[in-house]
Amino acid sequence: MRVSALHTLWLSAAALGVFALPLIGLASFAILLSTWTKNSAASIVGTLVYALGQEAIAGLVNQDWAKHYLLSDQFDGWHGLFMSPLAWTPIVRAIWVSAIFVAVPLTLAWLIFNRRDVADD
Repeated sequence: MRVSALHTLWLSAAALGVFALPLIGLASFAILLSTWTKNSAASIVGTLVYALGQEAIAGLVNQDWAKHYLLSDQFDGWHGLFMSPLAWTPIVRAIWVSAIFVAVPLTLAWLIFNRRDVADD
């Protein structure tokens, strides 16, 4: 099947957008750690450990259904854009699972930050 250059460009941009969603989830966790610990180095190292822990859990889990709801598995959601016909299941799952992994840490970080007196730190 031949695909036009414009369609390929659109698919590549959409794939980049779907791939960015779990990255935003990792960044959200880094923001939470930075806000909680007040230490940028702890945020960087903690986020790396968090990402590696997600991968380790995905490798250890024997049930395939549980692996699909980890943030690490959502990085493969963009593959659905390049299937014919479009596979919407991994794309939609990547969107809503990543949204949960973004909303929870950012909400916690917001609550922590609002309880802090920034002028005194």
